[in-house]
Amino acid sequence: MGQVEQNIIELLLAYGADVNIENLNSETSIFSLFYLTNNRPMKSKLNLFKILLDAGANVNKQDTLGYTLLQYLVIMTGIHYTFEQMIIVVRYLLDVGANETLNIQNYSGQTVLHLACQCPEEDSHLTQLAYLLLFHGTNPNISDNQGQTALHYAAMDYRNICLIKVLKHYGADMNAHNHVSHTPLHKFCTETKFNNNNRVISFLELLVQLGCNINSCSIDNPTVLHLAFEKRNASICRTLLINSQGYLQRTPLHFAARNLRSDQFNMVLILMLKTGTSRSNG
Repeated sequence: MGQVEQNIIELLLAYGADVNIENLNSETSIFSLFYLTNNRPMKSKLNLFKILLDAGANVNKQDTLGYTLLQYLVIMTGIHYTFEQMIIVVRYLLDVGANETLNIQNYSGQTVLHLACQCPEEDSHLTQLAYLLLFHGTNPNISDNQGQTALHYAAMDYRNICLIKVLKHYGADMNAHNHVSHTPLHKFCTETKFNNNNRVISFLELLVQLGCNINSCSIDNPTVLHLAFEKRNASICRTLLINSQGYLQRTPLHFAARNLRSDQFNMVLILMLKTGTSRSNG
């Protein structure tokens, strides 16, 4: 079937078919190849992809929702093709000029890097993809319609240790605020799943080491400590409290008394006594 389709496409092109003609969604044939036609083997898609490119296909086109071909490739990974297959096509696209679309934002204000940081892939895969995009010129500090950068999304999953490091290396603002003044550290405290305590603590410590400000307040005024308290996680609260004492030369107990409501303070005091934090620096 693949060879038959290829012969038909080559015949249509030979008779003058417009390779960049759009459907009602402003999608061209090259979009259809990777998005609409889902049962074709990747090897066959790559062969057809090269034929369309040779015929002048525009790799920088956006559809009616503002999605680029690079963005579609990322969001369809794991559904229509594997991560390894996607990376091959992304590399090829970047080699033929698609780097011009790296900072283009779709209808929700997201770039391909935003979408990459939300992919349900393991950290090593996401890091490989992010590095590729950043190396070719993606701006890590573009904010979407909610004011969130790629780092906000990366910080929601404690497994993204290497991803966070590569974003930082390429200049990601560790304290960027979204529209409700949440930083990536706020997003970590509100969105991450606390189902592996040791790894969660390691991830939190990494965020702080890389420059996340634990005293940053959101628009309704809670700090990350307030948000962590809602999780009722003694280790998280203890880590935040220990790291807080360097700012105003205060002990964790001083910080808790200054920043928490009375009911929160009482609960945290119990946590601190259990973990020994209240004795830090007196």
